[in-house]
Amino acid sequence: MADDSGLGLAVDLGSGPGFQTIALSEMGYSPVLALDTSESLLKELQLHQKELPVRTICADLLDLSHFVSPASVNAIVCMGDTITHLETKDAVESLLGSVFDALVPGGRLVISYRDLSVEATGLDRFIPVHADEDKVMTCFLEFDKTDTVMVHDLVYSRVNHQWLLEKSSYRKLRLPIGWLDDAMVRVGFVVHKGQAGRLLRLVGRKPQPR
Repeated sequence: MADDSGLGLAVDLGSGPGFQTIALSEMGYSPVLALDTSESLLKELQLHQKELPVRTICADLLDLSHFVSPASVNAIVCMGDTITHLETKDAVESLLGSVFDALVPGGRLVISYRDLSVEATGLDRFIPVHADEDKVMTCFLEFDKTDTVMVHDLVYSRVNHQWLLEKSSYRKLRLPIGWLDDAMVRVGFVVHKGQAGRLLRLVGRKPQPR
């Protein structure tokens, strides 16, 4: 499945409407596989991909090995809190192992996410997500004694000069940055940490064989 042109094969895990997918393609990766469980978001991506070498796949992140061969992928990204939607830390470690196996030596995994391992209190539990003239998104965090946090999304959208409210709730994993760093090292990555706006960013490189 790898391509000899450009920068080779890349995968966007939890691609959503394809912000990273299209960026990877425009950078020169070819083809780019976009995996997501939302058919509607993948259809939105298809509307914007034009002639770019992008393939959309409606599938779970943990099924990555079903769609790529071992040591065939040059870059894999998992951005914007996608990894915290996995149900358990064991699932995270399983994904990291699959990603490591899929990457070529020297290939890279990029993860960005919000570390919610430290309980927020008071008004700090309200997090602004997005705002423009037609949409305002914020979320409210509800902590308990588990490894997860309940996230309540509030989305105000302006439709025909009226503001409409949509509400939803779901759980996210609380992944300490130190734990994720260690988990990546355990499967074999060389890890570099950084910051991407409000999100933490980890870059794991699969070492070249000695």
